[in-house]
Amino acid sequence: METEFIHNLDEKDQIKLAIELIEIGLPVWTEYASVNKIDYNDSVVGMYHKVNKNLISKSIKIFKNCSKNNGLILKKYNEIRLKLLLKEYLEPRVALIDEDFGLPKNVELIFLSAYYLTEFLTGKKQSGLDGNNTYVSIRYSIDSITDGGIKTELEIENILDEYCSITTEKLNTMNNQKFKNIEEIIEFIKVNKNELKISLYKGASELEIFDFEEIEMKLPDDIKKFYSFTNGFESAEDLFRIIPLDEIIEKGNDDYLISNTSFHIAEYMTYCDMWSVNVDSTNNNEYEIYNKADDIVKLTNSFVEFLEVFLNGGVFENEGLYDWRKNINN
Repeated sequence: METEFIHNLDEKDQIKLAIELIEIGLPVWTEYASVNKIDYNDSVVGMYHKVNKNLISKSIKIFKNCSKNNGLILKKYNEIRLKLLLKEYLEPRVALIDEDFGLPKNVELIFLSAYYLTEFLTGKKQSGLDGNNTYVSIRYSIDSITDGGIKTELEIENILDEYCSITTEKLNTMNNQKFKNIEEIIEFIKVNKNELKISLYKGASELEIFDFEEIEMKLPDDIKKFYSFTNGFESAEDLFRIIPLDEIIEKGNDDYLISNTSFHIAEYMTYCDMWSVNVDSTNNNEYEIYNKADDIVKLTNSFVEFLEVFLNGGVFENEGLYDWRKNINN
């Protein structure tokens, strides 16, 4: 449950939570560093190394500066500071792996928590461990804090509950969204893809769009703009996808398509159901989106409305795609 909750936080909240927990766990590091040397000899060349005793507190300051909405110059400056910070972590991190460098477990965990958040902020989003690097950072901080007796598990749960409330509030405000155009849809997905549990594909190139239009048909402008943003996407929750252009070409025609200017734009559960676009042969910006099961139900002539229904209600939820079809058909 905790794992799923952390993964469902948006990226900004994951970073904010990770920083907050490292700051709570800072005394684990500082108390140890105040009475112990933090140094080691590497086993490869026998060189002596000292680790900065203020490394974690220094990291927190840099993390906080980087999480602010700074101007371009400050952003570049912070990127440089993060790269230099990562260098400070890399050698002792390797020494820990090689067992040249030893720390008490809870001290090692807070060190690793700051290291993984640094990796995330410098662009390495995923680790070889369970989940992305912010998740790993959060988990290590929690273990360090509870093992070090700084906070109880109940107190940690209370901190997580605060973020859960923020996430729930965001999800509630995401329902019943109304969009005027495809640009608003694109911006909404960009900002909320984590909460929506949507995995975006790389945007289609001009060549990929050209190839599609040469082989199939000229795309409506709004659909073309969306594919330039993301060449389809998949939703983990409903196994629903906007189908990539190359896959549409590969699949070709079938009995569900109602004309030679139709194509499937979305599918559910590996083509157990499809939603299709029928484009007017004389005007590519005139089209209708339909669903064909026992009968053909014309849903809308707006890709924006189609996406709006899915984003608000998914496939099966109240006012989702199936509910929408049922209401139109009645």
